[in-house]
Amino acid sequence: MPCRRKPAATRPTPPRRRCRGAGARARSRCLDGGTLARTGDDLAGPALLLARFALTGSPATGALLLAALTVPAVLGGPLVGVLLDRAPRPGRLLAAALLS
Repeated sequence: MPCRRKPAATRPTPPRRRCRGAGARARSRCLDGGTLARTGDDLAGPALLLARFALTGSPATGALLLAALTVPAVLGGPLVGVLLDRAPRPGRLLAAALLS
């Protein structure tokens, strides 16, 4: 006996699926927190520059402050990159670098 299907107009429509999967709220919160942390980190340099300029009135001291903030990233980035390339377990080294 052939299967009888209802006409399309009388069939109930299936419920709509959500666009976001399980745990989407947690991922959204994590992304929002990371965005706020990154924004704060990126705005710290100009804020320190302006504070230093307001205290001393000298743009040279502000420039020295920004240079001092940039030196660790410029010197440390390539060093950490070489260590990560040569490490047998780079995940552990990367986790240690991020936690420090």
